[in-house]
Amino acid sequence: GDIRLRVRVPPTVAVGPTSPYLVNYRTDVSLNCIVANAKPEITSLYWLKNKHPVDTTLGGPSAKYKDGNTVFPSLVIKNVSKEDAGTYTCVADHVTGPVED
Repeated sequence: GDIRLRVRVPPTVAVGPTSPYLVNYRTDVSLNCIVANAKPEITSLYWLKNKHPVDTTLGGPSAKYKDGNTVFPSLVIKNVSKEDAGTYTCVADHVTGPVED
């Protein structure tokens, strides 16, 4: 008989623009997250701000955050203020464990 070997490969996660990212007050900012080479595909993607989950589920025109999920990995922060300053981390969940940058 034959044995089919399947190798589960964790993805690579890269974020941008470069850190520190200086932005202007009251503008919309996009933080990029690029996930590559996951086998199988990632199960979910989310962002952390200062190690705490960013709630991207609140929709509508007054929502602070937009996207930042498996379908649209880049996180949009609307109308930035000094309260938005911090360290943002993109986390991709995978069968081999979470991968972040």
